Formats: sequence, structure tokens, C-alpha cells
Amino acid sequence: IPVDQGPKWLFSSTREGGVDDPVYVHPDTFIALETFIQSATIGDFGSRLILLQAFSTVVDSSAARCLSALIEHFSHFISTIENERYTARDPAAKSLCDEQRLARWDDRNFHALADCSEKSKRKLSKLLRDYDEVLQRP
Repeated sequence: IPVDQGPKWLFSSTREGGVDDPVYVHPDTFIALETFIQSATIGDFGSRLILLQAFSTVVDSSAARCLSALIEHFSHFISTIENERYTARDPAAKSLCDEQRLARWDDRNFHALADCSEKSKRKLSKLLRDYDEVLQRP
């Protein structure tokens, strides 16, 4: 893709001398990488950026510059996405702490302990399922 035909944020790299360096990269490659990042869920956005950073170290210099521009552009969204993830995690963490206080393990009766552990297991599974749904949001 010639520089003037792609997104400006993707092809904003220049040579060390300050002269514009037209970068030619197969368009399907960067459409796929951009889609890879844009389709990330709340839970794996940061991991996908780290994966792209690792990928940029093994490609040639012109592709690495384009990847760096792509990573730099999407890095601006990390703090917003992390805040959303932590905000969504707070209710689940609070419910987990409440459940921990309510669970009684001081019963000496085997059946009471078995019932209590089964209830705790069900509630924990529900909390994990709810939090997993949050992490799967785009």
C-alpha cells in the first residue's frame, strides 16, 4: 500500500533523516492485523498488543515500522479498556468477599459441611461465569 492510500496513523513513519519513507506492505496483512486488534475482547486486548509487539521484532524493518504505528495507535486505548475491566471486576470481587464471609466451615457435621461446600461451589461458579462474560465483551 502506498503511504497516501492507507490510514494516516498507520503510515506515519519517517526515515532517520526526516525524509518520508514510502512503505509498501501487502494490504491484506494489515487489514488482518487491524481486525485482529479491533476484534479483541476486554480480557485479551492487552495480550494481543503484546503479541503484535513480539511479531514486530521478527519482521523486516518496513513492516516493523507499520506494526509499531499500529501498536502505538491502539496503545492509547489500553487505559480505558483496563479501567472498564477493573470496573466490571469490582462487583464480582465484592460478591466473592461476601460469600467468603457467609460460608461456614465450623460445622462438625459431615453433611452440613458437604452442603455448605456445594453451595459455595455453585456461587463461585456463577461468579466466575459472570466475570467471564464481562471479559468476553468486545
